[in-house]
Amino acid sequence: MKEYANIVYNKHQFSSNKYLKNSVFKGCHFEKCDLSEYTFTNCEFISCEFIKCKFAHAFIGHNRGLKSGKYLNCTFKNSDFTNVNFRFPVIENCIFENCDLFETNFDGSRFKNTRFIGLLDSCFFRGHSIDARGFKFFLVKKIDFKVVPNLIQHVDFVEAKLVGVTFSDGIDLSTCVFPSGENYVFVRDLKNTMQNAAEIVSKEWKEERKKKIALSMINEFYYRDEFRGQESNFYDAFIPKEGDDREGNEDGMDLFRLIKSLA
Repeated sequence: MKEYANIVYNKHQFSSNKYLKNSVFKGCHFEKCDLSEYTFTNCEFISCEFIKCKFAHAFIGHNRGLKSGKYLNCTFKNSDFTNVNFRFPVIENCIFENCDLFETNFDGSRFKNTRFIGLLDSCFFRGHSIDARGFKFFLVKKIDFKVVPNLIQHVDFVEAKLVGVTFSDGIDLSTCVFPSGENYVFVRDLKNTMQNAAEIVSKEWKEERKKKIALSMINEFYYRDEFRGQESNFYDAFIPKEGDDREGNEDGMDLFRLIKSLA
């Protein structure tokens, strides 16, 4: 492992080689660095700062089994993570502050004591990686997700705005904290809440079209494979059926209000 310590990197100084592997950065400062489309493999960043950096379309911890990288005691401010694919690195004691987190796929990244501030739009968090691959005797094989679960311990979303964020694949949200308000709901007992919602919709909602849409949404939120058996989940007020536009989805809002009343 190559080690770099206490180096200041700015937009003119980082490598043009977009494949970075087997490196450790300690106490380094990255400012306005363009790291878009980079692939980070088995890299560790310890007590580093990233200010106004671009990571768009990068692969972080790119499919290398347990050697998927670490981010420890790091701060990310005003940085672009649009369409970034994380491959279950360890992320501990970090802060993501006012970053562009749009369609960011955190996959099964192993979170602990991390805080998000600002907008998260259409991001993914999973209880285990669905993209993890390992190598043995030059063969690529899928890794048993039980070996590298995302325990997502003590992650703070209180100062974040969550829009269409997906928590799936058995993720345990019991130690996380979320924003409150009329546009959010944390469902602690997902099974009973969704079953009760389905029963109310089936028996009490009169309009057949609206009833059909709501039951289809409930099926999306709980009975799909990636959610089945999950104990809890978090939703924002935009809970459209897959393929629906966010704006003007009054049917989705009616279902959201029902779920919120039952949670």
